[in-house]
Amino acid sequence: SKCASLLKGYGFETVIAPRDGLAVAQLIGETLPRVVLMDIFMPRLDAIGVMNSVREMELAVEPRFMITSSFSSPMLEQEIMTAGACYFFLMP
Repeated sequence: SKCASLLKGYGFETVIAPRDGLAVAQLIGETLPRVVLMDIFMPRLDAIGVMNSVREMELAVEPRFMITSSFSSPMLEQEIMTAGACYFFLMP
């Protein structure tokens, strides 16, 4: 993906997960990333569900969540930030 290539160019190690919320949550538990970049809307589990699942894992250090979306509303943004995201931004 473009994001992964860009991050690798800056020296970040990247892991790409399938666009499936349950798979993302499982991969977070296995790889213990420091930052997770994911879309709000995914099959099986959305980003809020992923953040809640990770919180229930009680990891020693939870990742920082950056959430993307092609749609936004003040209520959606507030819900995402309350759920634990550190950053929310619109994708073109």
